[in-house]
Amino acid sequence: MQNLSNSALSGLEVALPGLAEQKRLLAAIDAVNYETDQLCEIYERKLAALDELRQSLLHQAFTGDLSPQNDRPTQGHGLQMCTQ
Repeated sequence: MQNLSNSALSGLEVALPGLAEQKRLLAAIDAVNYETDQLCEIYERKLAALDELRQSLLHQAFTGDLSPQNDRPTQGHGLQMCTQ
C-alpha cells in the first residue's frame, strides 16, 4: 500500500452540499440529538423507578409483607400492577 502525500490529497476535489442543505442537515441532527437526550432522561428515570421498586420488594420480602398471611388485600400479580 502506498502512502498518501499532502500533494496527492490537495489535488482531490471534495463535493460539499450547499449552505441550505448543510443547514437542513444540521437541523435534522439537532432534532435527533434532542430526542436522544429526552430518551436518555426517560431511561434514567425508569432505571431509578425500577431500583426503587426492587428495594421496596426486597424490604417487603424480608419483613414478611409479601406473604399470603398478610392482612392487607392484594392488588393482583405484578403484571396486572404494571399495566395499571
